[in-house]
Amino acid sequence: MAGCSGDSSSGSSEGTDSGDTELEYPGSGWIEPAEQSEYITGSEIVADDDTVYLELQLQNAVDIFSINLIDTRNNEFSYDLPDAGEVQIALAKQSSEDAPTIVSGGENTLVIEFDDESVQRIPFRLGTSLQLRGVERVDNELQITVENTGNHPTTTLRTECSNVPGESDGKLAPPSYYPLNWEVIRQGETQTLTILNRIWRPVPLSICDDLSSRTLEFTVRPLWAKDITFSQRVNYAGSNCGSLEGEPTVTTGQSTEAGDK
Repeated sequence: MAGCSGDSSSGSSEGTDSGDTELEYPGSGWIEPAEQSEYITGSEIVADDDTVYLELQLQNAVDIFSINLIDTRNNEFSYDLPDAGEVQIALAKQSSEDAPTIVSGGENTLVIEFDDESVQRIPFRLGTSLQLRGVERVDNELQITVENTGNHPTTTLRTECSNVPGESDGKLAPPSYYPLNWEVIRQGETQTLTILNRIWRPVPLSICDDLSSRTLEFTVRPLWAKDITFSQRVNYAGSNCGSLEGEPTVTTGQSTEAGDK
């Protein structure tokens, strides 16, 4: 992530407020940045395939030197202000490594540094909730529907599944996960996550009749919300080699207010 200095030891840098007065985080839930600074006229959480941004629209941007974000782990992310009155702050970014870079959930801080070396500190809270709304087989795919029931947009990082039958009777396939192109799920909206047909189609297909029923385990991992872990009973006998039995059972997760990612 551009400008990241993960070894920051405090929530301030040269020219930043001394911290004599504690930054107040009003109420609970989403804090609209435009309501906290006269220099910010609007904000939106947006995403492309591999990055989630906080997009800020600014006025009087000529007075601003830079905008920094300090998260709850004291990581500092710095962004030089472009000529246009808009800046995109990367909140999460996929990388070639297993773990993406993610600004932590909870009560973070936006820091606006001005040309005259004065500073404005703004509360920035990340924490939302996701709920499972349904699981169904459509053609040869398993479709998982989740809803954002929180107060700001989020996205799902990936879906994991385990206890899937392997290539011979009595053996399991290794646990697998399905990375997703990041798409913003706005408040009150749903997203459908797709698991490919490998969970229905063991190799060879001749072992389907020997599998009977088993319980598959799934975990949906969103940003700034608790993971949703649920189980779903699947019957592998018959020509379809995989039909759903009953409703999914959620075992952990569903929602969080402050966020833990």
